[in-house]
Parts: sequence; C-alpha cells; structure tokens
Amino acid sequence: MPYFPDNGTKHNIIPRKVVTEVLRVCPGAEIQHLQNPVTGKAVEGAIIRCDEYIKLDLELFTSAGRVRMREATCIITETEEDEFLLGQQTLKTLGIDVEEQLSALANKEIVDFDPFEAEILLCFDPPDKLKIVRRLCELINEAVANGFPTERKKELFDAVWRFAIGNDPPSKIEPFVIRFKDGTEPIRCKPRTYAPAEREWMKIFNESLVELGWPVGESNSTNENPCKNGGLRQAVDLCRPNAQIVPLAGTMPSQSTRLNHVKKKKKHKQTLLENGIGSDQESQPYMTVDGIFTPTRLQQGSVDSSLHFQQLIEKIMRESQLLYDNVLAWIDDLLIYAETINEFLLVLDRVNSTLEQHGLFLGLDKICLYTSEAIWCGRVIKEDGIAYNPDKIQTLVDLPEPHTAAELQQFLCAAGWMRNSLVDLDRVAVPLQQCLQDVLAGTKRTKHVAARLSIRFTEDERQSFKEFKQLLSNSATLVTPDDTDKVILMTDASDWGEVSYLRLCLTGILSALHERHFQRAAQHWSVSEKEAFPIIKAATDLDYLLIRSKGFSLYSDHQNLIFIFGPGDEIKKYIRGKLQGWSLKLNELRYTIEHISGEGNVWADMASRWACEKPVMHPMIMKRSQVDANPGRVELRPLRPDSEWPNLADIQAA
Repeated sequence: MPYFPDNGTKHNIIPRKVVTEVLRVCPGAEIQHLQNPVTGKAVEGAIIRCDEYIKLDLELFTSAGRVRMREATCIITETEEDEFLLGQQTLKTLGIDVEEQLSALANKEIVDFDPFEAEILLCFDPPDKLKIVRRLCELINEAVANGFPTERKKELFDAVWRFAIGNDPPSKIEPFVIRFKDGTEPIRCKPRTYAPAEREWMKIFNESLVELGWPVGESNSTNENPCKNGGLRQAVDLCRPNAQIVPLAGTMPSQSTRLNHVKKKKKHKQTLLENGIGSDQESQPYMTVDGIFTPTRLQQGSVDSSLHFQQLIEKIMRESQLLYDNVLAWIDDLLIYAETINEFLLVLDRVNSTLEQHGLFLGLDKICLYTSEAIWCGRVIKEDGIAYNPDKIQTLVDLPEPHTAAELQQFLCAAGWMRNSLVDLDRVAVPLQQCLQDVLAGTKRTKHVAARLSIRFTEDERQSFKEFKQLLSNSATLVTPDDTDKVILMTDASDWGEVSYLRLCLTGILSALHERHFQRAAQHWSVSEKEAFPIIKAATDLDYLLIRSKGFSLYSDHQNLIFIFGPGDEIKKYIRGKLQGWSLKLNELRYTIEHISGEGNVWADMASRWACEKPVMHPMIMKRSQVDANPGRVELRPLRPDSEWPNLADIQAA
C-alpha cells in the first residue's frame, strides 16, 4: 500500500476505507478505542474527531534501504480519502529529518524482483540470423522514417551484425602485447566468499565462456587476480596487474578537434563494435571458486586496453582511406558520415568490407543506420552545429538537491564537461563551488571521503543550483569553423572576471566560450593586465581554432595590445617579463585587430560585467607591534665635548 510522509501530521493516519481492506486480508488485526480521542483539522478547516486506532506492521523505503516497523499505531479517520499518512512521531523514531528526507522516502523505487532468482538465462549461442534480420528490418524502417530513400533500403543489409558475443574467432588485427616492468613478481590473490546464487551464476557464466573458447579452464600463468563481484555482472579487478605493466606511449584523441570533419555532413550513421581482440595471456587470468580462467581476449579494464583498441581501429580505417574523411572512431563507437545518399552508401559498403576483412562485427543494440542528427559520444551531430545530448542534460536537470559532498562534486564535474556551451556558468557556479571547497577543506578530495560529508544548502546556494539547471536546459549549439569561415574573437574583462568567445562572422553562431573569475593574486592585477589576459587565454586554449590560413579578427581595444607588445618604463620588471611571454604567444597567430573601445564592446562587456558579480569583501583589522630586544638610551644628536648650552643673554643677543 503506498504511503505519503506528512510533516504536518503528528500521528499516523489511515482512512476507514483502507482499514476495511486490511481487515479483509488480515482478519487478525484488531480495532481498539482511544482513551483520549484525537481531534484535528482537515482541508478547509473541517474538524475531524478520531476515537479508534489499529496497530499495523509497516514496511518503508528510506535512503538507507528497506525498514520494517512492528505494531505501529495508526489513527483511523472517517474520511473518503484513501491515502495513508506517515506522521512526525514515526519519522522521528526512525531518526529521519522531516524537512530533508521526505523526498527520499517518497521517491525511493520499490524493487519488486529478486536479483538472485534461480533461473539464470545466458545467451552465448551462435548468432540467430532470423533474429538479426528482424532487428535489422526495424533499423531500416527507422532509417526510412529519418529520410532514407525507400527504393534503396535493400542496400543497407549486410552480414556483419551481432546481438552479443558468440563463438566467432578473434578479430584479425594485431594482438595486444603486454610488457611487464623489471622486477615484476607474481600476484597471489586472496579467496573470496560468494552467496550461493552468485556462485551458481558465475559457474554457468564461466562455463559458457569456456565452451566458446574465450577463456581457458586451466591456467599455467604465474599471475592470478580474482573476479570482483558486482551482482550478476562479473568484473575482474586488474588494479594490481596493471601497476606492473609498462603503459603504451599514446593518448586518446581530442573530440573537440576531430568533430570539425563532420561539419556540413547531412547523412550519419552510428554503430557499436561487438567483437574482441587477442592479447598476451600472462596478466589476464582471474580466479573464481571454480578455478582459474585465462581469457583469450583482451579484457576491458586492462592497462591501455582502450587506447590499444582505439589505435587499431583508426589504423584499419586509415588504411582504407576512411578515417576523418567519412569515419570517426572512439574506442568501439563508429560515426559514419557523408554529404549525399550515393556517397553514404558507398562509404557504408567500404566500412562493412573493412570490418568483415578484419573479423569485426557490429552490435544491433545501440545503432542507428541513417539519421541527419546522430547521437555520438554524448553529443548530437547536426548539419548546422554540435550540441550536447538532451537526454544527458535532462538526467542532470532531474537530479535532486545533493545532500553529500560527493553528490555535489559529481554534479559539478558532470556539468563541467559541457561548460563551453553554458553562457554565464562561472557566475552561477561560484556559490556551489565555494560550498564544496568549504566542506572539503582540510580533507582528501576523494569520492570516498566526500561521500561521508553531509551538506545543507543555504537559500543562495539553492537558488544557484536552480539557475545551474536552467543553464543546462538552455545550452548553446556550437559550430566548428572551417577554412572558408571568417572567425571573430571578442574578449573583455572587468575588475572581477574575464570572458572570451569565438563566433562566425556571417552567421554569428558561437564556436567556443570561456569565462573565468579572477581569484587570489589575479584580483590585484592592474587594469591593463586584466584586459590583456583574456586575449592570451583565448590564444592558448583556442589555438586549435585560431591557427588558420586566413587568420581571424580580434575585436579589442588597441591599448590592450600596446600594453602587451610595448610596455612602458613605468611597468615593473617582473611584469614586463610576463608580458614578453604573452607577446610571444600572440606572435604564433595571424590576426587583424578590429579596434573597438571599451564602451563599444557591448557583447563581451555584458558577459564580463553582468556575469561576474562583485565578490563580498570583508574588512580585516590587523595589529602589528615590534619590541626592541636591547633597549638603550638613543641620542638623536650627541653634543660635542666643547659645546655649551646657551643662557638667556645669549638668546636675547641672537
């Protein structure tokens, strides 16, 4: 039976209608009379008198989990309502803060299934072609709905699809070679205890993998590491083996610089690879209660496994002359794009042939065969620009108010990922960031420590949290300029912050945005330093957009650049050294100065002044004193030996 926590009700309230249903199910429950009748006000001020009560066993869901209360007293009301109200006395008995945790009581989801049910269904059978064709037909119908020509839909069929891992051989690409550090010693893992349902599930899971040939049942390796149970999902703890492996020399590509290749591309397709690659087996074994298993595929979580897979996918796409021209890869996510339908189908055929040649398959779960707005790596790729996935944004908007430092930290980090499309973010986020800084002061800034620190928002912080969500809902669409676009850089600074943004000249669409509050020593900079800093900051952070054959237009007050390139003698020496470094950075770029006075730079001025509130300056009184360790008689002007003090006659004569 659902219930409603009510901080305005002292007792637990249950309507007569609900009591009748309870007695029908549990005839043993007894209705008793109150020695002192209870009166209360209902809606519109009506007085209700209650003379009876019943004791029931309650089961509640709090933020700590499932709670059962035995023989809780519930006052019976003679109303037509069917709502059970949980009163303040019961909430305080459970140690629940009525004001803060009502939402946790009302919104806690009820788990109505058993995660350790006896029947365990694992599907590692050979691929069901009929099932694949059925799913592929659904995807083709979606492609037609997205604008794909109906007469050419047969060209979308291919044989490189899978629903899940199966008995396919490893991919025909270079296996991952693992090199151990010098002095590496074998790792001996400790035995772990598992529940019967967990042991049964792991047994069936690993036996199914052995039948497919993915892991070998008996291992001769000198390194073993246990599986780390995660419910009904097997995960292997590779932290200790990874610490003994020499990492690869490389890094993941930057999406900000790669997404310029998809500009003005109208036809998109996103896919997910479903196969694995071979690897050295020395550091891969894991142990369960049934023995030691050595995988013949590279496990996710192994050191540099994602980087190695990324490099191999880019390599085979580059050899097929597809990378960047028509394909972008991010680990196992592929984005295929083209300008016309004919080009799209040709590219699709080349991609499928390349994957089939290297023994790679595409998954059918997370895929879109054809669309004009592809969702890829958390972004929406459109012809006129790139925006962030609205589903991801809505997930952040729907988050409740955080109650621990870890929840606030997670919210700020997740929203900070899309900060370049959030105008006025720096001002709005200041109260939340300051709250997090105050809570974590003097502690380790780890998630484990932050989870144990509770927070309570003030009214200003709560308002900032609401404004932050509003910014997320209104995030801007960004566009990456190409060589034909004219780019404008506008910067400005106030006493308390600076802003710089990049936009296209003809369309005015935003390309990049950067905001920052001046903190600590930067607050004491001179006006010229503050005005020049956003120019250098943009030249440093946005150089991948500003280094162009045609250059860009810099809308700024010319006095700011004169201060950088020709500082006067009145500037201190250490400041001139800093300005010299700034001028060297600007010399790397090709730009044209569009002189605009500080009063006329209205757009950047609005962002730098309106978006940066003046911080509260608290006065401070400091007392300083100095004590001389050897005080002695100090003669300001000692007399000469032959000197004499003047008398009255001498003074009158003078």
